[in-house]
Amino acid sequence: MLPASVPMKAIDYPNGAAPARCLMVFLPGQGDTAERFEQRGFVSEVRAQDLSIDMVAADASLGYYAKGILSERLFADVVQPRSTRGYEQVWLVGISMDGLGTVLYSRQRPAGEIYGVLALSPYLGETDRRARRLLVSSDRKSAGRHPRVGCAMRRRKLVPRDHSHGVWCSVLDTVSGDGGVT
Repeated sequence: MLPASVPMKAIDYPNGAAPARCLMVFLPGQGDTAERFEQRGFVSEVRAQDLSIDMVAADASLGYYAKGILSERLFADVVQPRSTRGYEQVWLVGISMDGLGTVLYSRQRPAGEIYGVLALSPYLGETDRRARRLLVSSDRKSAGRHPRVGCAMRRRKLVPRDHSHGVWCSVLDTVSGDGGVT
């Protein structure tokens, strides 16, 4: 089984000055670790901007996704313990797989908890051909093959739910104007 330690490991990079107004939560891509954000210059680049931002890099590995506990652990071990610091904004920054993680977390948590998401080259799963067809097609009335039917069935738990399908249903809701949540 893939490792997913409890609590989730996180490395803090405090602002150092007065209490920061913003918390930036970094989530690495698959195969990377929390330390990579500092090694690759993300931390120094944010600090060079002289903004009121504390940073924390969470070690959100593939194991958290495989066990279905990413949002639970990210909240309990990273976001919530730092919420007592009175941040006005919390931003999630994720690369590749954890770009998807930022989207999943923000969709699964209460509105207002996350101020913004920066998903860098997010992995959004395999695109469903039917979903892709809807995104580029102007004819959305092709009954028996409509990808929205699959989304509605997943909402009603008639078929198993997976992360990539949920993300694509969310995209389709936005494009079609339904604004629903999967």
